[in-house]
Amino acid sequence: MKCKNIECEKETVGKRVYCSLSCRNIFVNKYLRDYSKYSNTCEQKKKEREGQYLKNPNCCRRCGTTIPFEKIHDNEIFCSHSCSASYNNKNKKGAKYTLTELGLENLRKSALKNFKIKPKVIVPKICKGCEKVYSNSNDRFCNIECKKVYHEKYTNRYQRYKGLTNFKFNLSDYTVIVL
Repeated sequence: MKCKNIECEKETVGKRVYCSLSCRNIFVNKYLRDYSKYSNTCEQKKKEREGQYLKNPNCCRRCGTTIPFEKIHDNEIFCSHSCSASYNNKNKKGAKYTLTELGLENLRKSALKNFKIKPKVIVPKICKGCEKVYSNSNDRFCNIECKKVYHEKYTNRYQRYKGLTNFKFNLSDYTVIVL
């Protein structure tokens, strides 16, 4: 027996009319139920509320324009965010503080204590090769020559050989020649 749903081509099992519950729901909701009475009442109620609103519309507190019905939610009193911000911030004044040196130092100590901020300490960098002070980069050596000398001094022959024999090119850049 074929499924009763028009869109379905599956066979049913036993005395079943539909092949599955979801297939039954699709058929019933699409072809048997009439939703027109529900959609009309919702639209009518919306039009009634809009008509009541237009009799006594809300006006923006800053610019005085009428707030459209579509924008009304939670009793809006401004037409836009910019009107809201300019209205609410017009009486605000910038914070002005006059601190003494002692008060400023106390605020800094409090911030260090409460936020666990460590004061910046500049530590001079010492080259591992020549042991001179430098500050040009985040590397452990002042230049490439010091790095080469250090590695030749403190690496064994096998590690140096391994580093020197690494490929310095990409194998996929060369084609295979078959003889």
